[in-house]
Amino acid sequence: MSKVVFPWLPGNQGRASFEEHAGQITHISPTGLAIAPDGSIHRAEQPDIGQVAETARAKGVLCVPLVVNQGFSAESAAAILCDPAKRREAADRLAQLVMDNGWDGINLDFEGPWAFRSEYAAFVARVADRLRPQGKLVTVDVVAQKRPPTGQAEATALSWAEPYDYAALGSLVDLFIVMGYDYHWRGGPPGPVGPAWWLEEVLEYTTHLVPAEKVVLGLPFYGYHWAVDETGKTVQGNYVPYAEAERLRQEHGTFKSWDFDGLCRHFHFRGEDGLEHVVYYDDAASIARRLPLADRFRLAGVAFWSLGQEDPGVWAEIAAWRSPAPPA
Repeated sequence: MSKVVFPWLPGNQGRASFEEHAGQITHISPTGLAIAPDGSIHRAEQPDIGQVAETARAKGVLCVPLVVNQGFSAESAAAILCDPAKRREAADRLAQLVMDNGWDGINLDFEGPWAFRSEYAAFVARVADRLRPQGKLVTVDVVAQKRPPTGQAEATALSWAEPYDYAALGSLVDLFIVMGYDYHWRGGPPGPVGPAWWLEEVLEYTTHLVPAEKVVLGLPFYGYHWAVDETGKTVQGNYVPYAEAERLRQEHGTFKSWDFDGLCRHFHFRGEDGLEHVVYYDDAASIARRLPLADRFRLAGVAFWSLGQEDPGVWAEIAAWRSPAPPA
């Protein structure tokens, strides 16, 4: 079976990368769809999902557009999920949109609704009931967990993972995508975005609940740039694609180092603001060192956030991973 390579495509910034590297991509997920609190589906102008779908069809890639709860807010999720009639209506409307446009399926990413685990599973079940018998793919993105949800209500980083009943969702979908990134994020202390040791723990937990052949490991094509004060407190954090991270590194004449536990790159420099600046990010070599996790856990494959933000050299590593050379 071909290894899944599933990048998301936000806006148009990754269109050139998609067209150039489509031979190494199995699924493409353009962004731009959001379900509003009233159950209506809003569609952004960019990317042009129709054009992406046409390109995908011509290149033999499956197009499964991403749909989110508007604003990733708990309020929008509650409005959609907690009213059974509205939940069914939104699911049916979404399924009809897939059918009307001839897409290959849908990619669901609801975030924030910590209290609505069973309601979200019911929504996904309704979408799956409408689409899978028609030969369409239903895929779902989940925040990474490495232990059962605690049931806590406060809005913490841990509770962000609460909505996902892994076993229930895994039984309903074709692909179960674990977002293996933002372990460290812009609002916290510096560190690896998707450290390898954490991914191992996440996958150990996930594959006990979801068939491994459905699981896809999401990896970052991006990093973060933090400024920290003399106490080590984060003053500012910014999202940085690979090219921006490299620009900063070269501008400040510093060398990138390995985080050997996280299997990622990092560097630091003293800024003109007098603060210590720390950047963690991924290049082709660091992605290559984490791809074998998918083999070790016998996963369906990998996903990437997002096209157009990557080290161009990563595609040679992906090609080698998908089609390894025979032993000498």
